[in-house]
Order: sequence, then structure tokens, then C-alpha cells
Amino acid sequence: MLKTAHRTVLCEAKLTEKNFTSKEKAKVERYKDLKAVFDVSKLPQTDRSFLHYQLIRNFLAAFHLRADFALICDERRQDLKNAFVAVRAATLPAVNLRSNIVTWQQIAARLPAKLQGFLRAKYGI
Repeated sequence: MLKTAHRTVLCEAKLTEKNFTSKEKAKVERYKDLKAVFDVSKLPQTDRSFLHYQLIRNFLAAFHLRADFALICDERRQDLKNAFVAVRAATLPAVNLRSNIVTWQQIAARLPAKLQGFLRAKYGI
């Protein structure tokens, strides 16, 4: 969680993880504010599970804390960006406007040269 002078931003950072997890519908449907944050029928899902559960959880936490939410991911990971867009599309408008994607490349561009070199060598960023 990042606090600024103006707002709190919750972040989900993906650098080396392959994807977002899924969770059984019965468990997710018990979460407080699920229907206040999402049009549940629009959430990515299978017959038994909600997909991209980590994103769902973060949107709910941000709503509860009246915070913004940001996904930090590699700009080359279109799958993660697509998952974010799909979950955000199921949010109600007030929640949707308080979420965003930030890329590691955007962050790296503002870091000291030595750290930029490390990220480039280790992760290709």
C-alpha cells in the first residue's frame, strides 16, 4: 500500500508470477461488498470459479479502504493487462475510475541508472 498526500493506492505487483489465481465461486460470493463493487455476471469465470481472483480481491480491498488500485506489470505481458481490463470492466463506474495499470518499464525509467541496469540485466526491463 502506498500513501500519498492526496490518496492511498493499493498495488498488485507482478514481475515473475505467471498469472492471477482463481477461486471457488462459493468462497468469493461470501465477500462483503462483492455486489457493491462488481456486476458479478460480468466477472471472468468458469462454472465453478472466478478467474483472476487476486485482482477481484484487490478491487474489493481498495473499495473498502476508499483507495485507488494499480496493477504493476511488465508492458510485454498483454495477458495480465487483458485480465485487469476484464475484471475492471465488471466494476461499477465509481470503482473503475480509481484503477489503473502502471508498467515496470514506466517505473524503471524514473530509477537511478544502476538500478535500471539491474532490471535490464535480470528481467529485460
